[in-house]
Amino acid sequence: MKIKSIKPYEECIGDEFMKLVEFDSEITKSFIHFLSEFGEMEYFSSFTRPLFTLTSDTCFTLKGVQGLTNARLILNPDLIEESLNKFTGIIDQFQPGIEYQLCTQIIISDNTV
Repeated sequence: MKIKSIKPYEECIGDEFMKLVEFDSEITKSFIHFLSEFGEMEYFSSFTRPLFTLTSDTCFTLKGVQGLTNARLILNPDLIEESLNKFTGIIDQFQPGIEYQLCTQIIISDNTV
């Protein structure tokens, strides 16, 4: 999975730290498992469209839905460039075809709303 584009998030005009990330393929369960290695993950796997939120230390938060090709990226407003570089560096490490396992830091919620 590669980053196709990172654009300002149109629903948050004026907030340069809010981005919409477009990937070249759908977000998979394996990709979500991979991301869990890089921070605190909330993964709602029982939802019809499984939702995840990754919070990576103080740099960024990534929110997305399994099966979509985009996700919202919230960068630390005090460290925008550093946070963006950290995010892209993490994504560059993903290797399709590897079946990643859930990290022990993951929070899985099967609660229904």
